[in-house]
Amino acid sequence: MKTTAASFCIILLGLSGCNAPVAEQRDNPVPLEILVGRWADMSQKRHFIEEWYADGDLLLKGKGFVMADKDTVFIEKLEIKTENGITTYSAKVPGKDHNSAVVFTLTENKNNRLVFENPEHDFPQKIIYDMQTRSTMHVHLEGLENGVFRSSRFIFEKQSE
Repeated sequence: MKTTAASFCIILLGLSGCNAPVAEQRDNPVPLEILVGRWADMSQKRHFIEEWYADGDLLLKGKGFVMADKDTVFIEKLEIKTENGITTYSAKVPGKDHNSAVVFTLTENKNNRLVFENPEHDFPQKIIYDMQTRSTMHVHLEGLENGVFRSSRFIFEKQSE
């Protein structure tokens, strides 16, 4: 499936609330440090990039952006944080959704696989970070869009710490 910047942007627009079951995290800490660094999926015409840095033990901040040639065609602020034993993933696109963040709640954390869900969102309802190695991760966006199951997959390579 060919993914465009527009379809990538959809993952972050219009999110609000989350009623997904919450993964038990107190006895299974989220390995946030594995995401730290600059990651790029260069396999498509437009390049998808995520940059993450740690801000303490329970907070990652970052940005995601899409490059077309040398132009940035999309940018978002990202955050993964743990508060009161609950880990959430949020994305904020400047000028969209009244500048509110879109929030997904962690529902699975095992074997270097993090699954964040928001069943109320139009697409995706699920974002999966699946660490293959310390330098390769697969990101899957899954869910129903207009009643039809859809999935977008990205293969990110770590470019730097």
